[in-house]
Amino acid sequence: MLLKKLLVYMLPVVLFSCSAKPNNSPAILVAAFDSGPGAAVLTFRQDKSCEWLSGIASNPQEGTYQTKDSLVEIEGISLGGALKSKHFLITNRNPSNKDSRDLILLQVDKQRNSVDKRFIFRVTVDKR
Repeated sequence: MLLKKLLVYMLPVVLFSCSAKPNNSPAILVAAFDSGPGAAVLTFRQDKSCEWLSGIASNPQEGTYQTKDSLVEIEGISLGGALKSKHFLITNRNPSNKDSRDLILLQVDKQRNSVDKRFIFRVTVDKR
């Protein structure tokens, strides 16, 4: 019974995802936050489009972004309270792990002050 309910729920998601027009612009920066089933991914493409995918059954949201140095601002995506800012800093200084030098995407305000030390995205692809 549970499997049947799961299939009924997931089928529209799968069909919608398969019917969505793919963006063929190459990804130049991909950052992921992994919290198990609530994982989230931000993908930034060469054509200045971006995609936000959060959770198992969530449809991706598409928007645009602008960059200035290592600051990224996304537009047109409703983050639904999951994030506190639409501004991100690309850095290797993790406020939650001072020993780490991994490249991360950190939520910041316009003055580049960290606004959330919990949702830190690890950069998995960097082709800038």
